[in-house]
Amino acid sequence: MKERLKQNWYSPLLSFIILAAASFPFLDVYQLGHRSFFLTILAAICLITFLFRQFVITVPLYLCCYFISLYIYFPLGQSLIPDWPTAFYQEMLVSHQQILAGELNYMPKTIALVIILFFLIALAVLLIHYERIWLSWLLIIGYHLLLTVVNQIQLGIPLLIITCASILFHQLKQQTVAFSRNKLFLYSSILLLFISGSAYSMYKFFPQAQSFLFYQTAAVRNYANSKGLYEQINRYGTSSASRSGFGEDDRQLGGPLTDDPTILFTAIQSKPHYWRVETKNYYTGTGWQTFTESIDTETDPSALLVTDPEYQGMFASETPITMNIDSGISYLPQPYGSFQLFLSSGQTIERIPEKNRINFTSPATELSFVWQEPAYQESDLQQANEGVADLQNTMLPTALPRVYELALSLTQNEESIYDKVKAIEQYLKTEETFQYSKTDTPFLPEGRDYVDYFLFDSKVGYCDNFSSAMIVMLRSLGIPSRWAKGFASGEITREYQDGRKEFSIRNSHAHSWPEVYFKGYGWIPFEPTPSFSNPESEENTAASESSESPSSTSNSSSTETENTTSNSTQQAAEAEKDSAISFDEIWRSIRPYAFGLLGLFLVIGIFLLRKNFFLLRFKLYRKMRPADFIGAYQHLLKQAEKKLVRKAEEPLAPYGQRLELTYPSLGHSFSELTALYEQTLYGNSVVNAGQYDELLKKTAQILASLT
Repeated sequence: MKERLKQNWYSPLLSFIILAAASFPFLDVYQLGHRSFFLTILAAICLITFLFRQFVITVPLYLCCYFISLYIYFPLGQSLIPDWPTAFYQEMLVSHQQILAGELNYMPKTIALVIILFFLIALAVLLIHYERIWLSWLLIIGYHLLLTVVNQIQLGIPLLIITCASILFHQLKQQTVAFSRNKLFLYSSILLLFISGSAYSMYKFFPQAQSFLFYQTAAVRNYANSKGLYEQINRYGTSSASRSGFGEDDRQLGGPLTDDPTILFTAIQSKPHYWRVETKNYYTGTGWQTFTESIDTETDPSALLVTDPEYQGMFASETPITMNIDSGISYLPQPYGSFQLFLSSGQTIERIPEKNRINFTSPATELSFVWQEPAYQESDLQQANEGVADLQNTMLPTALPRVYELALSLTQNEESIYDKVKAIEQYLKTEETFQYSKTDTPFLPEGRDYVDYFLFDSKVGYCDNFSSAMIVMLRSLGIPSRWAKGFASGEITREYQDGRKEFSIRNSHAHSWPEVYFKGYGWIPFEPTPSFSNPESEENTAASESSESPSSTSNSSSTETENTTSNSTQQAAEAEKDSAISFDEIWRSIRPYAFGLLGLFLVIGIFLLRKNFFLLRFKLYRKMRPADFIGAYQHLLKQAEKKLVRKAEEPLAPYGQRLELTYPSLGHSFSELTALYEQTLYGNSVVNAGQYDELLKKTAQILASLT
């Protein structure tokens, strides 16, 4: 025991550091707390694993740590003995049944802690008993990557600690002399502290290095999200990322989103357009809401005419729209312009004028429209005078000087209201410092303004961020604007001979955009979100195929799509081509990292399997030159000198004895081979192959196994 403690004292210490760093992200994700207690349990597990090797002793001690930990975290209002075990078992059983029944889409804390404690004990055994350092490292890294994907947490510091401790563990394991180990531990610790401190300083003082990798890999994350990968993972993770779709609660925007491909409705029509569901005009600093709502109920109207009374321009000719609702939505998605909706007998609707919203009081499955699109030109808006709208459409909850200064600098050379609006729209749409991403969008820090934080700090977001930023900048200049939400055009799923097309609108096509008031034309939609086109604008005749999504949870709502559709069969084909090109672009962006990762795994594989290379070379040499005993011995000598350095001018016989004292597993095999070698080399006698074949093979295997 004393000898093992003297030789391997570093093993439980470094194992404890590795397991502690691996545990903290888990405690944070599940908000378990009691860190000091958890560290005490980890220290006990490492000591038990180091001091005892018999399972008869370790298993009962592990179980004590197990149950004490579970009781401290989940007492369930019971005493430890005898009531708690039964109560905890029932709690576990209920959670397990809920998961199987689909009632829970996340891992309960009780089951998670049971699993992680088993995982940590297994890692302690791997590290201390078997010294499988890099296997343990890979398992921990894999678990942390899963935590990062599902819970959107930063793990740079824990991974740095785990990697540095693993490298130090490996180096100490290679050293055989106790005094040298102490010196190696000191020098390596200083070096690794310097390296980790430098890496942390680079991260803090040169964030552009992190941003480069972040931006280079954004296309990969967005592509994975559009294919539903994050949605599948999110089903089994904690509820940190909201799912895409039309949400009702927009008071707290922000945070990552996962695509939901569920089809909500289809529309047969001649061209794409926005589907507006409602507008909101009060910006709270963290999101949007409407304070006052009045509901007008209309019972059994034969037809419902919806138009914007502020719009005094011309309309295009009438065109029919047939809508089929697949998911029983209770709101009416509306096109811009004037439309007449034909309702079935007995259908009752509710109108909310303050939000420009129409609700169905009973499920609707098929609806028919006669729609007239607004027919205004860009020149008409350039000549329009500044509109006078409700005061709420220019209000901000607090002064935002940085936002105002930015808006002023973008518009100071523009004369008309329309040109000012377009200048801000184009800035948000084309400025390279902004990144469109649903998966990387951070949550809003407490006490920060949603728009100010997006414009000057995170600069990463989706439609809610870009549309809100444009509105707040316009309002800071006194230009009336409001927030609209609904759906983009969707994707073409069928074409008819008369030129009409079927558009499928999914949850992932939810979207938000700004509306700006122009006198004589009412509320006009604009599109500041990158990769999106405004289907209501004449200058954007082709809709882009993209996709985006907001939240359908209580904390994040709205709206988004990167999939606005095209106007023709040719454009649909081009969109498919673009999809393939985008994948090529993704591959080009990750190719250096993919080859780098492949090279890293190759180096690690060579490093871990290096002892087998000696055996392969030695066996190959023996097969090619089976009678060359002198060459075979020299191969063994070269390998032995890698393990124990031979002194200058040291004779072979004393070196062989010293080697066997350092590595007792060799027995006397190396000395015997040395005697045969000197006899052959200096005695001019021929050695019989039967004297050395088995001895060579045995010695080679022992030398290869030495660490």
